[in-house]
Amino acid sequence: MYSSSINLKVAELPNADPFQLHIYAALAEAERKLISQRTKAALNVLKSKGVKLGSPLNDVRVEDAKAFALSIKPKLDSLKSQGIKSLHKLAKALNDEDIPTFTGNGKWYATTVKNTLGYLA
Repeated sequence: MYSSSINLKVAELPNADPFQLHIYAALAEAERKLISQRTKAALNVLKSKGVKLGSPLNDVRVEDAKAFALSIKPKLDSLKSQGIKSLHKLAKALNDEDIPTFTGNGKWYATTVKNTLGYLA
């Protein structure tokens, strides 16, 4: 253990010494683990009952992204047939032609192209 010239003051426990703070930190860590275990157990019970977890909007968003990817596939295929193969160069070509991204207001990046191609796989 090291010593420090900095004295830590906790608002709720202004007179607590380092040993007490260590004990409180250990108790907080144990509680965090218990909360995690209880949450995982509850989610497993719901899953076993067939409850679908997550946002219902997520499925809609994925389907929209797939539809967008299909709509832009001819453009991507055209660029690839012109010899533009790298994700970076595809993104640059899409930006140069002012082709909107899935969100409609973004700029194309290599990752954006990669994610779009992923919906076509």
